[in-house]
Amino acid sequence: MKKAICILLCLSLLPLLCSCDNAISRDEAEYRIEKLMTALEDENYQGVLSLMHPDYKCDEAQIVDLVNQVEKAEGVELSDGITVARYTNFNSALYDSNVGGGYYSLGGYITVSEKQVYFKVELARTGEDFGICNFSFGN
Repeated sequence: MKKAICILLCLSLLPLLCSCDNAISRDEAEYRIEKLMTALEDENYQGVLSLMHPDYKCDEAQIVDLVNQVEKAEGVELSDGITVARYTNFNSALYDSNVGGGYYSLGGYITVSEKQVYFKVELARTGEDFGICNFSFGN
């Protein structure tokens, strides 16, 4: 019985002993999202690209295409001003592999031209690299 209790105690302490250096906090995610929305509002597409994770390649033309699609589908102009109205859901995970890493997904609503638009942003940290790996708007 003592051996079983000792094993259970060791197993319960194991997560505390594991490194969580790759975890992404909600504060980090919200900060990165605010920077993303500001860059989109300012039509600073190079700024958007600088926020992306280096393993997730995209170019300025793809960002412009996404902005045009969102503006057409939602009937808004992102350059009119973007305010994060509220966050509605999140998902966070740590994974262990040959690189190890962390993942954080945060969704919510932005206000653009008095209209609420849903957004979702996914972030990844692998080793020293950190950034947005995907973002979308609409349903």
